[in-house]
Amino acid sequence: AGAERDLLQFLAPEGAERFGREMRRELLRERKSFDADELELIVAEARGWRALGKMQSARGAAADAATSHEKFFELASVCGDKALEREARVSLGEARAAARHEALMRAVTERAEKPAERLMAWKSDGASFFDV
Repeated sequence: AGAERDLLQFLAPEGAERFGREMRRELLRERKSFDADELELIVAEARGWRALGKMQSARGAAADAATSHEKFFELASVCGDKALEREARVSLGEARAAARHEALMRAVTERAEKPAERLMAWKSDGASFFDV
């Protein structure tokens, strides 16, 4: 937990430094090319968010992990490294699925008399599971 807290403080500090990083991220979205130093910083920060997301996933904080992986994906998608972007996309999907897993299981087991039939009805008609 200490390493996770330290990494979070480094990646998302409080106050003015945090505001500066958020402004920098906004500028990154608008730019198409970066010099080598900027690219190295973007990739390092992306990998930091990936590490933090993995730590949060390991301790069962699925919602926090999804947020960290969203930031990982956001940075990976602007740096031009397609392998890193693919990894970020997969990590984000896994984290979002884990965050929704509990709600899905509760919906299957608590909101239906016959959970297996409800699940099969959802699979066959393609509607949102939470609307079935």
